[in-house]
Amino acid sequence: MRQLLIVCSVILLLGTFSGCRTDPQDILLGTEESVTEEVSGEIPVLKSESENVKQEESEENASSEIKDSEYPEADDTGKTVFVYVCGAVCQPGVYELSAQSRAYEAVAMAGGLLENAWSDAVNLAEVLTDGQKLHIPYIGEDAVAEASGQTTATDATVNINTATVDMLMTLKGIGQTRAEDIIAYREKHGSFQNKEDIMNVDGIKQGTYDKIKDNISVQ
Repeated sequence: MRQLLIVCSVILLLGTFSGCRTDPQDILLGTEESVTEEVSGEIPVLKSESENVKQEESEENASSEIKDSEYPEADDTGKTVFVYVCGAVCQPGVYELSAQSRAYEAVAMAGGLLENAWSDAVNLAEVLTDGQKLHIPYIGEDAVAEASGQTTATDATVNINTATVDMLMTLKGIGQTRAEDIIAYREKHGSFQNKEDIMNVDGIKQGTYDKIKDNISVQ
């Protein structure tokens, strides 16, 4: 009888221990689920660097478009200028031309040049400005002095000691380069003492001098 009680007690103890045991696999699964919940709840989702760059570029482009719409670029399309054409033209008067028009276009609107017009004294390729007076001189007229408002020539002659590049270019055979050479020589060596001294300038020889000698002076 005593042995039977001992056997029953052992069986009960074994049953108790087996009921309290926990499967290690269940413990691991529970731990993983807990960690997953904590990570997903605490760590924010970060954007990649490329996504941030694209977002910044998009914002900059939008800002640029707003500025462009607020400050549109100036446009000269459709603008006009008024020019007073006078002198040796067929129909002197005030004419309206499109912006960036040239002097020859204004002359054409004024009926063209007269037979005795001194066309070489005017730069017909000049771009006109609003309110400009375009004077076409007659042959023999002192256009240089009239245009500049200065008395730099006598009897329609150009004073080579004071003349500007534009004034010197009214002389036959004298272009812009040669006119600049005359002024450079004058600044380096001083005033010309007589008309013949102009032949000391590079590029001006006897032939050129013979063409301009009656139209130049020294004072």
